[in-house]
Amino acid sequence: FDAAFIERLQAKFDANHYVPSQCLYSDQYLDIAIHIRRGDVWESFQAGDQRWEEKIRFMSESYYVDLLQRLRSFSYSSSKPIRFHIFSDGQSTDFPQFTFVNEREAYLTLDSDERIENIQFHLSQNSLDALYHLIKAPVLVPSKSSFSFLAVLLGKSRVFYDDAIYAFYQ
Repeated sequence: FDAAFIERLQAKFDANHYVPSQCLYSDQYLDIAIHIRRGDVWESFQAGDQRWEEKIRFMSESYYVDLLQRLRSFSYSSSKPIRFHIFSDGQSTDFPQFTFVNEREAYLTLDSDERIENIQFHLSQNSLDALYHLIKAPVLVPSKSSFSFLAVLLGKSRVFYDDAIYAFYQ
Protein backbone atom coordinates (compact mmCIF):
# COMPACT_ATOMS: atom_id res chain seq x y z
CA PHE A 1 0.00 0.00 0.00
CA ASP A 2 1.48 3.29 -1.01
CA ALA A 3 0.58 6.61 0.62
CA ALA A 4 -1.77 7.68 -2.21
CA PHE A 5 -3.77 4.44 -1.95
CA ILE A 6 -4.08 4.76 1.83
CA GLU A 7 -5.23 8.38 1.45
CA ARG A 8 -7.95 7.25 -1.00
CA LEU A 9 -9.11 4.59 1.49
CA GLN A 10 -9.21 7.16 4.29
CA ALA A 11 -11.21 9.57 2.11
CA LYS A 12 -13.75 6.84 1.25
CA PHE A 13 -14.16 6.02 4.94
CA ASP A 14 -14.63 9.68 5.85
CA ALA A 15 -17.13 10.17 3.00
CA ASN A 16 -19.49 7.66 4.63
CA HIS A 17 -20.08 10.04 7.56
CA TYR A 18 -20.67 7.13 9.94
CA VAL A 19 -22.04 8.27 13.28
CA PRO A 20 -21.33 5.95 16.22
CA SER A 21 -23.87 5.34 18.97
CA GLN A 22 -21.78 7.51 21.30
CA CYS A 23 -18.74 9.78 21.19
CA LEU A 24 -15.92 8.43 23.34
CA TYR A 25 -13.12 10.93 22.96
CA SER A 26 -12.77 14.35 24.52
CA ASP A 27 -10.31 17.23 24.28
CA GLN A 28 -10.02 17.05 28.08
CA TYR A 29 -8.02 13.80 27.86
CA LEU A 30 -5.21 12.19 25.97
CA ASP A 31 -7.35 9.24 24.79
CA ILE A 32 -5.47 6.04 24.00
CA ALA A 33 -7.37 3.20 22.28
CA ILE A 34 -6.06 -0.33 22.77
CA HIS A 35 -7.43 -3.28 20.84
CA ILE A 36 -7.14 -6.53 22.78
CA ARG A 37 -7.95 -9.48 20.60
CA ARG A 38 -9.97 -12.08 22.43
CA GLY A 39 -13.03 -13.69 20.79
CA ASP A 40 -11.92 -16.67 18.68
CA VAL A 41 -8.29 -16.58 19.84
CA TRP A 42 -9.27 -16.46 23.52
CA GLU A 43 -11.74 -19.35 23.20
CA SER A 44 -9.06 -21.47 21.55
CA PHE A 45 -6.48 -20.48 24.18
CA GLN A 46 -8.82 -21.43 27.04
CA ALA A 47 -9.65 -24.77 25.41
CA GLY A 48 -5.94 -25.57 25.13
CA ASP A 49 -6.23 -26.58 21.49
CA GLN A 50 -4.55 -23.62 19.89
CA ARG A 51 -3.53 -23.95 16.31
CA TRP A 52 -0.22 -22.35 15.39
CA GLU A 53 -2.03 -19.54 13.56
CA GLU A 54 -3.91 -18.58 16.72
CA LYS A 55 -0.90 -18.92 19.02
CA ILE A 56 0.96 -16.21 17.15
CA ARG A 57 -2.04 -13.85 17.51
CA PHE A 58 -2.61 -14.29 21.24
CA MET A 59 -1.15 -11.76 23.68
CA SER A 60 -1.49 -12.45 27.40
CA GLU A 61 -3.17 -10.14 29.87
CA SER A 62 0.21 -9.53 31.54
CA TYR A 63 1.44 -8.15 28.19
CA TYR A 64 -1.30 -5.51 28.32
CA VAL A 65 -0.73 -4.75 32.00
CA ASP A 66 2.91 -4.02 31.19
CA LEU A 67 1.83 -1.99 28.16
CA LEU A 68 -0.48 0.19 30.27
CA GLN A 69 2.36 0.84 32.70
CA ARG A 70 4.61 1.95 29.84
CA LEU A 71 1.90 4.08 28.20
CA ARG A 72 1.17 5.78 31.51
CA SER A 73 4.52 7.53 31.13
CA PHE A 74 2.91 9.72 28.43
CA SER A 75 1.08 11.52 31.20
CA TYR A 76 4.37 13.04 32.31
CA SER A 77 4.76 14.81 28.97
CA SER A 78 1.10 15.68 28.39
CA SER A 79 -0.88 18.55 29.82
CA LYS A 80 -3.95 16.30 29.78
CA PRO A 81 -4.69 13.23 31.89
CA ILE A 82 -4.62 9.91 30.04
CA ARG A 83 -7.78 7.92 29.51
CA PHE A 84 -7.44 4.37 28.20
CA HIS A 85 -10.11 2.78 26.02
CA ILE A 86 -9.85 -0.99 25.71
CA PHE A 87 -11.80 -2.54 22.85
CA SER A 88 -12.31 -6.29 22.91
CA ASP A 89 -14.78 -9.05 22.13
CA GLY A 90 -14.01 -10.44 25.57
CA GLN A 91 -15.96 -10.21 28.81
CA SER A 92 -14.91 -8.57 32.07
CA THR A 93 -14.12 -12.03 33.49
CA ASP A 94 -11.46 -12.40 30.77
CA PHE A 95 -9.49 -9.61 32.48
CA PRO A 96 -8.95 -10.78 36.08
CA GLN A 97 -6.07 -8.39 36.80
CA PHE A 98 -8.39 -5.41 36.34
CA THR A 99 -10.81 -4.27 39.02
CA PHE A 100 -14.13 -3.29 37.49
CA VAL A 101 -15.98 -0.43 39.16
CA ASN A 102 -18.96 -1.07 36.87
CA GLU A 103 -19.46 -2.89 33.58
CA ARG A 104 -17.31 -0.37 31.71
CA GLU A 105 -14.97 1.39 34.09
CA ALA A 106 -11.93 -0.30 35.64
CA TYR A 107 -8.59 0.33 37.27
CA LEU A 108 -5.42 -1.65 37.59
CA THR A 109 -3.52 -2.06 40.85
CA LEU A 110 0.22 -2.49 40.34
CA ASP A 111 2.64 -4.40 42.57
CA SER A 112 3.67 -1.16 44.24
CA ASP A 113 0.03 -0.52 45.23
CA GLU A 114 -0.10 2.26 42.65
CA ARG A 115 -3.18 2.43 40.49
CA ILE A 116 -3.71 3.05 36.83
CA GLU A 117 -7.13 4.62 36.55
CA ASN A 118 -9.29 6.04 33.78
CA ILE A 119 -9.58 2.69 32.02
CA GLN A 120 -12.76 2.35 29.97
CA PHE A 121 -13.64 -1.10 28.64
CA HIS A 122 -15.73 -1.38 25.48
CA LEU A 123 -16.55 -5.08 25.40
CA SER A 124 -18.48 -6.92 22.70
CA GLN A 125 -19.90 -3.73 21.28
CA ASN A 126 -21.16 -3.11 17.79
CA SER A 127 -18.26 -3.90 15.43
CA LEU A 128 -18.76 -0.77 13.32
CA ASP A 129 -18.68 1.43 16.42
CA ALA A 130 -15.54 -0.33 17.69
CA LEU A 131 -13.82 0.05 14.31
CA TYR A 132 -14.87 3.69 14.08
CA HIS A 133 -13.41 4.45 17.52
CA LEU A 134 -10.17 2.61 16.77
CA ILE A 135 -9.84 4.58 13.53
CA LYS A 136 -10.61 7.93 15.16
CA ALA A 137 -8.48 7.41 18.28
CA PRO A 138 -5.89 10.13 18.92
CA VAL A 139 -3.47 7.34 19.90
CA LEU A 140 -3.95 3.73 18.79
CA VAL A 141 -2.31 0.55 20.04
CA PRO A 142 -3.29 -2.26 17.64
CA SER A 143 -3.34 -5.97 18.33
CA LYS A 144 -2.32 -8.83 16.11
CA SER A 145 -5.45 -8.82 13.97
CA SER A 146 -6.76 -7.71 10.60
CA PHE A 147 -9.42 -5.66 12.45
CA SER A 148 -6.65 -3.60 14.06
CA PHE A 149 -4.73 -3.47 10.80
CA LEU A 150 -7.77 -1.94 9.09
CA ALA A 151 -7.96 0.71 11.83
CA VAL A 152 -4.28 1.50 11.31
CA LEU A 153 -4.79 1.86 7.54
CA LEU A 154 -7.95 3.96 7.73
CA GLY A 155 -6.98 6.10 10.70
CA LYS A 156 -4.76 9.09 11.07
CA SER A 157 -3.91 8.24 14.66
CA ARG A 158 -0.52 8.19 16.23
CA VAL A 159 0.09 4.42 16.27
CA PHE A 160 2.22 2.74 18.91
CA TYR A 161 3.32 -0.85 18.81
CA ASP A 162 6.25 -2.82 20.13
CA ASP A 163 8.41 -5.47 18.49
CA ALA A 164 5.84 -8.26 19.07
CA ILE A 165 3.09 -6.39 17.24
CA TYR A 166 5.43 -5.00 14.57
CA ALA A 167 6.72 -8.49 13.74
CA PHE A 168 3.15 -9.69 13.20
CA TYR A 169 2.38 -6.93 10.71
CA GLN A 170 5.48 -7.55 8.64
